Amino acid sequence: MRGAADFPRAREISRALYLCGRLSDVPTLVNVYEKFSDVRDADIIPVRIADLLEAEEGSLSEPTHFEDAEYYRDAVLEAYQRLADDFGSDRVYVFHGKLFGGLHSPGISVRDYASRLCVAYVISSRHRRISIVRASIERGELRPLAVAAIVEAFLESAAASTYEDGVRYFFGHAIP
Repeated sequence: MRGAADFPRAREISRALYLCGRLSDVPTLVNVYEKFSDVRDADIIPVRIADLLEAEEGSLSEPTHFEDAEYYRDAVLEAYQRLADDFGSDRVYVFHGKLFGGLHSPGISVRDYASRLCVAYVISSRHRRISIVRASIERGELRPLAVAAIVEAFLESAAASTYEDGVRYFFGHAIP
């Protein structure tokens, strides 16, 4: 086991992988959790795993519901493999057990997707991109309502219909 001193870095890496939302990163998230499961605050990692893999809150967010760490790992990897099979690849972006597009996903609030949308898309409008950054970082504080308002405006615009679920964009161009 690694020491608690290494955990802050591991927590930030797991956060970055979670925000990116790539299905292929789930095994890495499980490995990080296994290495630091005895560290205080490591319980955020299973919550992130569950957010990626489960459509509704389920058992993957609580490893203590499993007989031991091996059963938890097996359950996560089984859910991961099921999604990879469903989508034909693990090189897709997911959230709540579905392809993450951020634009056309029914039943998910804009507020829930605001930070993910900023990670997933570089919106082609320079002004809107700058607005998202300014709204989300003001004196080092996240302003989710301001970000949500900007995201809602984008989602209601004609430009939003050109974005396809599960595809990443850079300045309006799909990234292969």
